[in-house]
Amino acid sequence: MATPGFAFVAHVSKEADMQVANLQRQLKNAQQIQRFLAVFAGALDADHPSEAVRVLGSHKKQLELLFTTDADTADRIQSLGSELRAQVEDSFQDLPRGFPLAIQKAGLELDPGSRHPKYSLLDEFIEVRFDKGKLEATVVPRDGRKTVTGVEPNVVGAHIAAEVARLTARPFEPKAFLARLAGAYDTVRKSAGTAGGENVPLKDLMAELAKDPNFRADEFNIDLSKLVRDKASTGRVTLDNARDAKNGILLWQLDQRGYYGYIRVEG
Repeated sequence: MATPGFAFVAHVSKEADMQVANLQRQLKNAQQIQRFLAVFAGALDADHPSEAVRVLGSHKKQLELLFTTDADTADRIQSLGSELRAQVEDSFQDLPRGFPLAIQKAGLELDPGSRHPKYSLLDEFIEVRFDKGKLEATVVPRDGRKTVTGVEPNVVGAHIAAEVARLTARPFEPKAFLARLAGAYDTVRKSAGTAGGENVPLKDLMAELAKDPNFRADEFNIDLSKLVRDKASTGRVTLDNARDAKNGILLWQLDQRGYYGYIRVEG
């Protein structure tokens, strides 16, 4: 027999559970809205209108949530977004002049073949593409991670300057780099049952190195290119071309040699 009052208490408990779940949903939604507004405000405060437009475009769900809680505020933000988009569309027309100037001010130089809306730097190692429809810029180092930014020339220029410094201003130590290559080569070779002194796929070696969370494929590309040209390391590393470009990498400033797909490291 059920204890007297059990049904009543169970009903109250169930209602309390529903209230808690509802409050948790409200809190989760409020947190999403808060994060969205903080990022949007940050772009406005930094005077990056195209970044603000990007934020609105990538946070449509959060804006919809805001409409359910504060329609007036959401409507004003949406209207502001339309004004900002019109402003950015106008300024986009000046990019063919403004972007090269920003690159020059950053102490960098565009590759000779650069033409709006696609540019490159570091002998085509870094590509920059401007998208008029999306009002955004995409920066992609060869073998590296894509970054999407707003289209303000100073913003894109600053990001590219940081990427160039990361890639080329790092200290290069041939002996230490060669030691890492040799270790990875031996691991890949033994795992595949390959005899010493034979080629292994370069991408397999890179996958082994990538077990280190600090590994960056674009930095590896730069360093391997430097090692290949290091006179003191001559004969320690042999690279062979890949039959399929998808299975190889194009080394920085060695594009004319084609895609390398296999590597042999001498102990």
